Amino acid sequence: KEYRVKAIRKYVKQVYCILPFETDFYARHRMKVEYVGNPSVEEVDHKLADIISREEFLSRNNLPDRPIIALVPGSRRSEIKNNLMIMETAAQRFPEYQTVIAGAPGIDLSYYGYYVTPGTPIVTGMTFELMRYASAALVTSGTATLECALLNTPQVVCYRSNGSRITYKIMEKILKIKYVSLPNLIADRRIVPEMLMHNCNSKAVGRELHNILPGSPGHDNQLEGYNYMRQVLGTSDAADTTARDIIARISAR
Repeated sequence: KEYRVKAIRKYVKQVYCILPFETDFYARHRMKVEYVGNPSVEEVDHKLADIISREEFLSRNNLPDRPIIALVPGSRRSEIKNNLMIMETAAQRFPEYQTVIAGAPGIDLSYYGYYVTPGTPIVTGMTFELMRYASAALVTSGTATLECALLNTPQVVCYRSNGSRITYKIMEKILKIKYVSLPNLIADRRIVPEMLMHNCNSKAVGRELHNILPGSPGHDNQLEGYNYMRQVLGTSDAADTTARDIIARISAR
């Protein structure tokens, strides 16, 4: 929806971006723009400072002391419906790991039962901790992919939607970006695998998951990519930087 920039340009004098790749976009449309840092960096670091131990996390959720593959299927029913079954089937290829689902706020736990094996544990209100203590994660495309990357947890990004090959080809023509997940967009390179539409199937997702588990070649490569992504994001306090600049501009008048 690039056309929306016309309305933004009409009403906005200064744009403060929290994603570094946005600056080029607004600059192309002759707008004053500045990257001020991403608030997720500081938020994740603050949460990590106070996070409970892995032992306590397992105890609170009645989980055995086994390595975890986290399934983060999104917060909307349609996302869960389209992605969760594929995620679980892919994760079941690795029986040495336990599969744990991140339950979303507002979604009744019984809804997950339609798409997973009975008894698959679901963690609610602790997605951050689940991703932190997982060996790897399958994550529906969205802001959770950035949080997972900032937590240094290897991930495969999944987004099936209706899974149509025709829809995929149409979107390839419409989209003007190379990637859809935030880690890849920020780094402007492929850090995490993106399994989209008809490519999001249990066999393909399982193959990519195998490649990022500990001991596999893609594991360390992805962590190196996360480190580069953090460098691109920088360390600025987005809110403080923005506020200071606004005050300076007003004072100058």
